[in-house]
Amino acid sequence: MTTDYGRTDIVQERYDASVRRGQLISKDMIALRIGPDIPMTVVATPAFLARYNTPEKPRELAEFPCINMRLPTYGELFSWQFKKGGKDVRVTTSGQIVLTSLFQIRAACLAGLGLAWLPLDFVASRIATGELIEVLTGWRKTFEPYHFYYPNRRQHSSAMTALINALSIKRTKK
Repeated sequence: MTTDYGRTDIVQERYDASVRRGQLISKDMIALRIGPDIPMTVVATPAFLARYNTPEKPRELAEFPCINMRLPTYGELFSWQFKKGGKDVRVTTSGQIVLTSLFQIRAACLAGLGLAWLPLDFVASRIATGELIEVLTGWRKTFEPYHFYYPNRRQHSSAMTALINALSIKRTKK
């Protein structure tokens, strides 16, 4: 088992299966939805917002210290994506902090080091306690859910078959 944010070719690397957002899965794979849609949000600490103010529109993020993510597959910074009234907006943010994990980004944001663009579920409890404040709420982009996917092979190990069956049963009960 491997955990990373790369876009590994599971057939070439000889993995039995993987988890990825639905839109990122090759059409020749079998995919089972295993999670809810993923709304993204921009958050910061109250102290950060008191010091730097609050952005009103995504384009204003260029004026703020933002905590960026670098994905291993492409090596470039992950652009922040927003949607309002059917209009999609991509923003390349600036800032001196570039990390490779959502956990690192959340920790840096909680330390007051910048604005962070994270899955809402990942920071909802921190928003509820007031540790983080959500900004740009009218511009929230929602991504497709995570899927468990695997190549269309006839023979699976018994463990893989049991996992596929368990995920299929759970999916039909919802």
